[in-house]
Amino acid sequence: MTIQKNQKNQKNIGKTYTLSSDDDFDPSTIKSGVKLKNDKSTVPKTNVKEKFEEVVKETSDKNDRVKFDAYELSSKFVKILQDTTLEKNKGPIQKEHEKDVVGKLINIAIDLNNDETQKEGIGSIGLATLLFNCVLKQRNILNELRYEKSILEERILRLEKLGGKD
Repeated sequence: MTIQKNQKNQKNIGKTYTLSSDDDFDPSTIKSGVKLKNDKSTVPKTNVKEKFEEVVKETSDKNDRVKFDAYELSSKFVKILQDTTLEKNKGPIQKEHEKDVVGKLINIAIDLNNDETQKEGIGSIGLATLLFNCVLKQRNILNELRYEKSILEERILRLEKLGGKD
């Protein structure tokens, strides 16, 4: 019958020993520690530091590519907004280009939202930031046009007054 006994002296607390009986136990014969040979292990040895650096480099390269693509597409989107061509005068190629740029911007936002290495919602935040900035630019353009329109209306009124006196 095998008996397991825990030693209660300070240096052997928590160690379990297997004995054939209580009479055979001699604490001085017990060797502490376990020595295992790992020579025949089927698990390949890996260098954790190298793998970590490789993952960091891959993530950094991916982030740089996404930043470049996002910048390039954002610039194209702003140029589309600055285009003064009337909708009825745009050809199918120009309309397709606009849809393509918008679609790619949306895809980048979705990819960033699904990327576990990025903050949650970063793609949506980036896209919303781009749109807010574009809306503010459009507002500024609209305000400028309204101001110029009011100046032209005042000039027309002055000219009508001058013309009406003759």
